Amino acid sequence: MNIEFHIGPRNCGKSVFVEQKMENFNKLFYIATLPQFKIYTNTIISHRKRRSQKWTTIELSFNLEEDIHNIKKQIYEFCPNCAILLDGLWTWYVFQNKIGNTKINALAFADFIIEIVNSLNAKWFFVDICNQTKTENDLYAIHNKIIEKLNINTIIDWRYE
Repeated sequence: MNIEFHIGPRNCGKSVFVEQKMENFNKLFYIATLPQFKIYTNTIISHRKRRSQKWTTIELSFNLEEDIHNIKKQIYEFCPNCAILLDGLWTWYVFQNKIGNTKINALAFADFIIEIVNSLNAKWFFVDICNQTKTENDLYAIHNKIIEKLNINTIIDWRYE
């Protein structure tokens, strides 16, 4: 299993960089975490426009268990020669707790992500923003647990690149 985290401010080039790294895989997946919000809908549309036909977009809802089921269902048959870009892990967590059907703490949320990653033998890329807010501590708690449990050694912090 191969996983990379890319963390940094909005619109700094994280996704474009990751997309280029992914092009050698047969099947590519983009997991869009917040398609319900206009700011993210516009981002999803711009990402779709620049991507090849190898890409499939999976749009998530605020039903955590249903989302996990749908991710596994849509991707499983394409593993292991596929790559997955999960965009907005942190924002998915924050809005899951604000308006989602499942209220969950950061470490339990990390367990859900670990379950998904362990069930799909694929190359994973997590792309996240950092907002310098009080919930950023939750972001790092999620990332640190995932990094520890999955032995991730590639973390690129775009704030310092």
